[in-house]
Amino acid sequence: MSKRKKNNGALLFGLVIAALATVGYGAGQGWFEAAEKAALEGVPVRRGPLRISELTRGNLKAKDAVKIINQFEGNASLIYLREEGEIKAGDLVYEIDTKELKDYQESQDLEVKAAEAALIKSIKEYEIQEIQNQTDMDEAKLALALAKLDLAKFVDLEEIPENYDPALHDAPIEGEWAHELAQAEESIKMATLTLAQDEETHRWTKVLYDQGYAQRTELDRDKLSVEGSKIKLEQAQREFVLARKYGYQRKLAELQAEVQRRSRDILKVEKQAVARLADMESEREEDRYRLGREKERFADIIEQLAYGKMVAPIDGTLVYTRAKSRYGGGEVPQEGGSVHERQEIASIPREGGMTVEVSLHETKLDNVFAGQKAMVKVDAIPERVFEGQVIKVASVADSGSWMSNPNQRLYMTEITLNEAIPAMRPGMSCEVEILVEDMEDVLYVPRQSVHMDGRKTVCFVVEDGQVVVREVRTGADNSKWVVIEEGISEGATVLLAPPASWQPAAPDEAEPFPGGKVDATPRPERAITGEDRGADATAAGGMSADQRKKMMVEFQKLSPEEQKAKLEEYRQMSGGGSSAPGGREGAGREGGGR
Repeated sequence: MSKRKKNNGALLFGLVIAALATVGYGAGQGWFEAAEKAALEGVPVRRGPLRISELTRGNLKAKDAVKIINQFEGNASLIYLREEGEIKAGDLVYEIDTKELKDYQESQDLEVKAAEAALIKSIKEYEIQEIQNQTDMDEAKLALALAKLDLAKFVDLEEIPENYDPALHDAPIEGEWAHELAQAEESIKMATLTLAQDEETHRWTKVLYDQGYAQRTELDRDKLSVEGSKIKLEQAQREFVLARKYGYQRKLAELQAEVQRRSRDILKVEKQAVARLADMESEREEDRYRLGREKERFADIIEQLAYGKMVAPIDGTLVYTRAKSRYGGGEVPQEGGSVHERQEIASIPREGGMTVEVSLHETKLDNVFAGQKAMVKVDAIPERVFEGQVIKVASVADSGSWMSNPNQRLYMTEITLNEAIPAMRPGMSCEVEILVEDMEDVLYVPRQSVHMDGRKTVCFVVEDGQVVVREVRTGADNSKWVVIEEGISEGATVLLAPPASWQPAAPDEAEPFPGGKVDATPRPERAITGEDRGADATAAGGMSADQRKKMMVEFQKLSPEEQKAKLEEYRQMSGGGSSAPGGREGAGREGGGR
């Protein structure tokens, strides 16, 4: 899109700004009548020097300052705020209400102590588990050693070889098995002797019974003893046979199984020891981590309590910072008000000069770049004009401007002043004129004389008592004048407002200057008679004379400050009031040239 198309809105609003600007500085109702007459009769096209500049407003800022930024987390209330002015290093600047945080500090102290106790407990339990694991391991090893010893004792071997197979070995002659087998044989012998003794006793009892010296019950008792001894003998004999046939293998299998079980017990104890220690270690490290977190929180609380009071880091002049707002300029901090984390509360300027921060509308960016000269007038010091230089133009729009107006894009621009005086204070409002170019010999007309007709830029020229529409090529412009490069000549008379009968054409796709030439031939069908000029003329943007008169009257009722603010509002609505179609394209921005 060309610059001509981008600035149509600015031109259509140019007449309103120029009219309001003139009235705002005290011309009065008499001017309106003269202006309306000039709009109908026209003004001459001028030739001569013309200064191209961009007008805007901004605020002073210290070139080098110590910023005081709130580090207190979240939102908090200010219970003390020092007045602006001279301050010494170490003086209290502001204090935040920290009552809730102090209460939290006490509860957090208890949390730290509880975490410390839990960690001590888990450490001791870990140490106890280490001892218990060692005890369990020693017991398991002892049980294995005893099982092996029982097996060695049974087979009469000092050391049992691995995979010992009793089928490949004869029963031992000595050892526990030989002892058990000998016991079985001895049991048979004892049972045989007992039976012989019981039989002899029974024989003598029968003799005595036959002779009448013994009772029947005594005979029966002795007979019963004989039968019992026989049974015991038979049992001892069967046990000896079974022992010789199966006892050795059975006992050996039991002892070998016991050795294997005890070996597995050692592996089980080892794994259980590792698992229990892992659980204990996990609990210990969890308690250690918890203690660390609780201590960090406690330290954060102590740190935040320290942030509750901010003192001046250096000597100087304390200046509070106006907070940014999505609806425009914010307020400075107030005692009893709230502040948020990372908010810049104030600054203490150092020696080193002042800069001006301004917000440039996107339509002005092609004309402003680093290195340009600027003239600054501080509202609080109206008798002085200070020279400066553009040092920075932001490459992206300020996000705050988007929130206040989604259709508006403002770019932060910084201007350094060549001179700073003690009366300057950060935050003071000022008017800035950025010098774009001083043109020596150019044709120019008032901004309100240039209009858009479709995609063409036109002026209304008075020729032989008639008004003719002329297509023109425009160049650079400022807040009042537009350079004419082609289309009309010096001395021609142009109207300040389009006649009432004129209706602009809708935009089309045709190029406004085919072949680079301008068709300045009057078009009879567009000629306007004197009767039309006597009708109710229409100002830029379709405003009638009555509407303009009403606007002028309302404007005059405003105070000078309100008038300036209203003018600035109109400048912003019209794209800054300083860019006309057909101006230079590709002007450098920060660090560049034209």
